[in-house]
Amino acid sequence: MTEVRPRWRSKKGSPPKDIDEYLAGLPEPYRAALEDLRRNIKAAVPQAIEAISYGLPTFKQNGGLVAFSATESHCSFHL
Repeated sequence: MTEVRPRWRSKKGSPPKDIDEYLAGLPEPYRAALEDLRRNIKAAVPQAIEAISYGLPTFKQNGGLVAFSATESHCSFHL
């Protein structure tokens, strides 16, 4: 299985600076699915802080909370 390589992510590229940049680098339908997931996370836990951790969009509250990512064949939700 090959990971989707967003535009910002290349062998020499740097990781995204925020979740907007991460999502902007994804092709459809991955971008739409993860934007919807992001809205749902923010609605459920509005006080969570968004960050990029280990290259993944992450939501933190009192430490870790959840993260998400995209590969070539699917999107993942990490607890």
